[in-house]
Amino acid sequence: MKIGASKVDITPPVGVDLAGYAAREKGSSGIADNLYSKTLVLDDGKEKIAIVTNDLIGLGEKTVNRIRKIAEEKTGIRRDKIMVSCSHTHSGPATIPLKGCGKIDVDYFSTLENTVADGIYLAFQKMEEASIGVGKGKVRINVNRSGKIREEDLTILPNPEGIVDDEVGVAIMKDKNGFPIATWINYACHPVVLGPENLLISADYPGATQRFIEKKMGGMVLFSNGCCGNLNPIIYPGTFEDVENLGISIGERALRLAGTISTSSKVKFKIVSKRISLPVQKPPSLERMERMVEEKRKELEKIRKMEHDFLEFNVSRIMFEWARASLEVLKEGKFSEKIEIEVFLLAFNNAILIGIPGEVFAEIGVKIKESSVFKYTFILGYTNGLIGYIPTKGAFLKGGYEVEVAHKYYGAISPLSPEAERVLIDEVLRLMKEVKS
Repeated sequence: MKIGASKVDITPPVGVDLAGYAAREKGSSGIADNLYSKTLVLDDGKEKIAIVTNDLIGLGEKTVNRIRKIAEEKTGIRRDKIMVSCSHTHSGPATIPLKGCGKIDVDYFSTLENTVADGIYLAFQKMEEASIGVGKGKVRINVNRSGKIREEDLTILPNPEGIVDDEVGVAIMKDKNGFPIATWINYACHPVVLGPENLLISADYPGATQRFIEKKMGGMVLFSNGCCGNLNPIIYPGTFEDVENLGISIGERALRLAGTISTSSKVKFKIVSKRISLPVQKPPSLERMERMVEEKRKELEKIRKMEHDFLEFNVSRIMFEWARASLEVLKEGKFSEKIEIEVFLLAFNNAILIGIPGEVFAEIGVKIKESSVFKYTFILGYTNGLIGYIPTKGAFLKGGYEVEVAHKYYGAISPLSPEAERVLIDEVLRLMKEVKS
């Protein structure tokens, strides 16, 4: 087999808005560490595949498809063989339209798609004889979050008794002389060690993990987030020292694993890319939404006239804009009771990578892994698009930010149905069996 690896700098200019927090009033003020788009191109002699990771909060499906189109034209790699993933850092530029959480910089964004596609082309050009191996272990830097919000600052509270996925996945790729070409890391945890007070551009803890392994082992290191929809770091909010310490904790465990992994050049890839439909809850009635618009308008006007902080005003404005936009969608009859997503599966030997375009709850990832027909099952969230949160059925019974509020930031009228969990798991397990056969 052959493997090529590349990285291109996607650090935005200082001053762009950072994404992920409604509490940020100002744009970025500096650069703590550079952001990168990193690519692996793999070729087993029959199939060519590209795996791309980006130090970004996310990329929409239309953006991903434009990147794929450009890359296919440059390399001949079919667009349905290209997986584009994001780490979900909350200290990177706005690259998806999250209401009130940073405006997309048009100049930066206009070059981003070509830059990422160029990275795929560079990796394609650098392909060489190689071998690959995988492993998995445990490291705990994450904690389940309850979804309940502390009202004064919108902090989502931890839930220490909740389920987590503390598995770290590692794939190591070596050249014909046994030297590392690249190491790929998979771990599930929101990159929010740096809270809303931070205005410096940073990849957060995934950046620290990558830098640490590159320094200790050589080669290029990529990071893909897992099912971290309801997982936060054990320190939140924290400092840049915390970023390094948590990132290094993952890196040290990955290094120990890397030393035990055997690689092979005899690899056959199998890929399935499938569109599936997830059910969405019924929207409020037209009359209810009209009343909601008026209620949110009055709330916003009341806050305007009184002493307030930026967060209070911004959240009120977001809720009003969501209600107004939702009303227009309902009036035009454009509401859909389902949302289509692409599920991407890449299998080789006894391992499988599963890409899902959402903020998937940890419990869903754990269920998929427990039922997997593969020895090594790695799930990549924020991949080939980003539709928002994909919670469990139980989360809707408990309530909280992810099931009651978050869809409004993503611009959706209604959240997913509680049945979306079952649909997603059933479809993924079915596709896994199809790939395995």
